[in-house]
Amino acid sequence: MHLQTNLKIAIIHKKEYFTVNNANLKNLLYSKNNLSSKSTSWSLYENSILFNSSNIFWIYADIFTCSLPENYFDFITMNASIQYFPSLNDLLFRIKKLVKPTGEIHILDSPLYEENEVEVARERTRIYYCNAGIKTMTEYYHHHCWQTLKQHRF
Repeated sequence: MHLQTNLKIAIIHKKEYFTVNNANLKNLLYSKNNLSSKSTSWSLYENSILFNSSNIFWIYADIFTCSLPENYFDFITMNASIQYFPSLNDLLFRIKKLVKPTGEIHILDSPLYEENEVEVARERTRIYYCNAGIKTMTEYYHHHCWQTLKQHRF
């Protein structure tokens, strides 16, 4: 499969960072040369090495506060990440501003629940992280409902 080189793609990994393909956002860009495992997320650093390309730029930023152009991206993909955002509603409002009117938003590998399932899922998550010895993760793992997607016409 050949991907057009003029496409602008954002891949949202989690709240702290995302990647952009073929973007012109000089004040936010990192290259392999100025990323280190100490200064940024280890995953971001690894990706900059594994996917080393002249048309892929790596951005470490908060999606809600960084300055990104609206109606800019052809695709925005959120891979296993929406559960790390406290408000799916706020995230979708922000993402919808960034994608072109003809663009696409893809949410992959992220759990969504019916409203009557949320409390049971929260308890399952609490038990999981407590048993793993990282109880504080329950503060950063959020359980979102299908209804929120429906409200945004997904």
